[in-house]
Amino acid sequence: MSTIMQRVKIRITRTKRKSVFLRSDFNDLGGYDQIGRVLRALTNDGLIMKMGYGVYIKARKNRFTNEIMPDIDGGIDAAFIETLNQLNVNYDLDELTSKYLSGDSTQIPAQMGFIIKQRFSRKLAIGNAVLND
Repeated sequence: MSTIMQRVKIRITRTKRKSVFLRSDFNDLGGYDQIGRVLRALTNDGLIMKMGYGVYIKARKNRFTNEIMPDIDGGIDAAFIETLNQLNVNYDLDELTSKYLSGDSTQIPAQMGFIIKQRFSRKLAIGNAVLND
């Protein structure tokens, strides 16, 4: 018999198709408070990072700086896109980002710009990158 901590850890480490997890992804494993304690412990252990209220991302140590960083292909922008998709938020990319991705511009945006098309008040942050501040 395994503990809730072990089950949550296994679900996070074995999931290959996504890097962002919502608190609700673990509802079948235990109660609200239990899952909250487990996610807080895993955040302290460096297995995941908290992006916002009820939103977590896989993490790993940077081999150069030894700091905890998101473990996702595509970086922070990909994490924001995956999170918005999981939360079913209707969004578009800003004009500069859209032009670059379509090949109409060679100017690389420093950070993707998102245009949220619906009411969305949740703040998401990874380090200094903030969405919906």
